[in-house]
Amino acid sequence: MVLGSHQNTWRLHISRGRLLYAENEAHRLRRWDRALRQHCPQWKWRLESPQLSDHRYWEYQLLDLGIRQKQLSLIQAKLVIRTVVQECLFELGDQETPQFAWQSGSKEISPSCNLIALSLLETQPILTRVMVMYEKWKTFGLSYLNPSLSPILNSGIDPQTLPVSAKYLNANFTLWDLALILDQSLIEVTRSLVPFAEKHVLQFQKIPDLAISTLLQSIGAAEPFIVKTEPSLGTKPTHFHQKQPLPETKPTHFHQNQPLPETNADSHFS
Repeated sequence: MVLGSHQNTWRLHISRGRLLYAENEAHRLRRWDRALRQHCPQWKWRLESPQLSDHRYWEYQLLDLGIRQKQLSLIQAKLVIRTVVQECLFELGDQETPQFAWQSGSKEISPSCNLIALSLLETQPILTRVMVMYEKWKTFGLSYLNPSLSPILNSGIDPQTLPVSAKYLNANFTLWDLALILDQSLIEVTRSLVPFAEKHVLQFQKIPDLAISTLLQSIGAAEPFIVKTEPSLGTKPTHFHQKQPLPETKPTHFHQNQPLPETNADSHFS
């Protein structure tokens, strides 16, 4: 399913009534990076893999590969998808009258991809959480802001009075990023910065997506290592890095007919 407008579109990948993934080309790598840092920070994934048959669907193909190589558990993969879907749907709320269209595809989905895809029971709480959060976002007068904007400190300003360290106000981090780094809710972080934007201490601006080369260097780091940026994903896969398997949460302990569990990461999405 394609949603949005000609200027900005989101795609929901659906197979047999289950939600495989959501994507939007703007900050596609940042969104992926945030989800992995929350749910599987020790996974040494590599985008460059000869097993990726279709580069457009690389995210859930990598999740599939991680499960088959016993580097990820089923629940970790599902939580990654949930986090990405939540962010995409929240940003879609900015569209006053989003258009949608169905696009059919013939791509065959692997059995493990079908397992990690979210059922209706798993998807419904996502929709509820997004709607509740977006209502709060509007109530606090934040609807003119997109969480993918970056708060940037103006020159000549004393950073001592700021609620956020100046090292995060240098055009490298978005509001989504700061919520994760500071372990605060998105609304809490944004509300703390808005008064300083109104006083022209800082400004909210668009920044590019991460560069895939820089993102791969940051894997396993305590916090994002962001130096280079690129407008979109345009790299050509060449190699996949192997590692020792992660301790796995056994999929047999997770039942498909129940909602996904809440995690500490959910506090950022509030």
